[in-house]
Amino acid sequence: MTFRIREVPRIGKGTGKAMKPLLFFALLFFGAGVGWNAGERYRRRTRLLGAFRQAFVLLELEVLVRRVPLPEVARELAAEGPEELRGFFADLARRLAEGARSFGEAWDAALEPLVPNLREADRRLLRAAGSTLGRGDVEHAARVFRRTDEELARRIEEALEEERRYAGLYRNLGFLGGLALGILVL
Repeated sequence: MTFRIREVPRIGKGTGKAMKPLLFFALLFFGAGVGWNAGERYRRRTRLLGAFRQAFVLLELEVLVRRVPLPEVARELAAEGPEELRGFFADLARRLAEGARSFGEAWDAALEPLVPNLREADRRLLRAAGSTLGRGDVEHAARVFRRTDEELARRIEEALEEERRYAGLYRNLGFLGGLALGILVL
């Protein structure tokens, strides 16, 4: 029995040229995607802070005016609160139902998945607000809501300014970086 060795077809010289435009567009889209993602982080922070401000207004109304207990307010906000925070409030309500030691502990644990979208100062503010809710009387809660609302308003203005300044910059840099890499390939 004899074995024949088959010849492997060679790739011609023109094949590499056909791949270059594909690689060019792949690098272009990759760079644009990276830039878009970096710019989108600024928008996520702004939307998240705005949602927390709206949620604190709803919390204040429910706790101070209607005198609804915090676990029940968390369940209501999970169903009808700001869209960005429904998962947060659902997690908070679940932790409170499972018997968390305190509202502040459940708040901190529920806040953890949102941490990558927030700055350190934002996290400190939200953790402080959550840990002090449920500790004092109604007047104390009113002070916490007022102080948190004022600070969130400042943080939202700061986030909007950063978004205006940097979101477009990162998107353009990502696109231009991908374009530059694509040109280098050609």
